[in-house]
Amino acid sequence: MNREIADYKAHLVNLERSQRTISGYIGELYFFQNWMEERFNGPITIDDITGNDINEFLLHLKEERGYKPASRRRLAATLKGFFKWAYKHGYIDVDLAETVPTIKVPDNERHFLSPEEVKTWVDAVDHDVSKVAIWIMYYAGLRINEATNLRMDDVQLDEDGGWLIVRRGKGGKYRRVPIAPALAEILRDYMTWRVDSEYLLATKKTGHISSVTIQAELREARRKLGWSEDITPHILRHSFASQVYQKTQDILVVSKLLGHTNLTTTQVYAHLHDDRMVEAVNAI
Repeated sequence: MNREIADYKAHLVNLERSQRTISGYIGELYFFQNWMEERFNGPITIDDITGNDINEFLLHLKEERGYKPASRRRLAATLKGFFKWAYKHGYIDVDLAETVPTIKVPDNERHFLSPEEVKTWVDAVDHDVSKVAIWIMYYAGLRINEATNLRMDDVQLDEDGGWLIVRRGKGGKYRRVPIAPALAEILRDYMTWRVDSEYLLATKKTGHISSVTIQAELREARRKLGWSEDITPHILRHSFASQVYQKTQDILVVSKLLGHTNLTTTQVYAHLHDDRMVEAVNAI
């Protein structure tokens, strides 16, 4: 199966998938392959795999490894994409993608932070550059790797606020995000003490800062505050989306700011404020 995985990787590269996305997909395929080889006690070929094997693998993740539904759904999607490609290109004679089960994920309400809670988190962080990163993720809705990849040329700061340019978001997508007045003030102050680097967020030691460093700083601050482990850097993006929708009631605006291709992906944020609909109906 190694050859097929290598060919699939080349296919993903041709589709301009990001290196991070490709690494994730390929790593999960090797994870499945290793499980199969342990099960059969030896090397396998793609022709050895059956729909039952795929189902047994996903069941193994649930019952023996304790994977949550969202994690199992992600792995199922990876396998589905791979086997669909393999069938289309003649690597297998049976469309195994059709045998991959659809794993439902509980429709839990997404958590988000209030502006006061974000400030509390920032105040608990000791690392000054990481503080700026938090504000960027919160006020612009950027993913953590989108924030760390910002270069100075991507920051168009002016008297009215300006724009942040995300050149390679998830899936390699380009988008522009307005700089909120509060973020503009933070960035203007940051420009007076930041180190000289082509990257916006940078330390003196490396001229850059990794998402791993920021995650560690935020995790330590969360620990000091006694907050739940569910409070991750990505919640800042959720909080941004929630605030924008609350102010505009326009899901299309939220979708464009987040860089979503599918409006269905963004629709979840509208559900965060269903109480507004209840109030409107009750007022009749």
